[in-house]
Amino acid sequence: MDNTAIYKGNQNQFTADSRIVQREVKSNIHKELLNRLDLSFLDQLSRPQLDAQIGQIAREIMDELQVRLNSLERAEVIKQVQDEVSGLGPIESLISDLLHPQRFLIHHPETADSVQKLEHLQPL
Repeated sequence: MDNTAIYKGNQNQFTADSRIVQREVKSNIHKELLNRLDLSFLDQLSRPQLDAQIGQIAREIMDELQVRLNSLERAEVIKQVQDEVSGLGPIESLISDLLHPQRFLIHHPETADSVQKLEHLQPL
């Protein structure tokens, strides 16, 4: 993929889908993180400390690459990288949701496919 069209291109060149751009940016951040993070120090940091460090480095990398993502897309990329480096990757958000059972309604307890996520369900 031509990085010029993703990162530094003008509006006419920038036609790639946001998800494709995010994947490419995430890949570049992963590669650069290996160069910038002190890997011997990682096991001594708490999850919030590591996430803060990853977030700072990821923002620096995106600024250096002149990434053309809005603030919500940038935050999503940073969260995904944090989850992949220090968490459970793409299932991190699912596990987090499971820790808050009030967000789920089970219609038929015998079947796993009957669980529906409810974003606005209030506890009794």
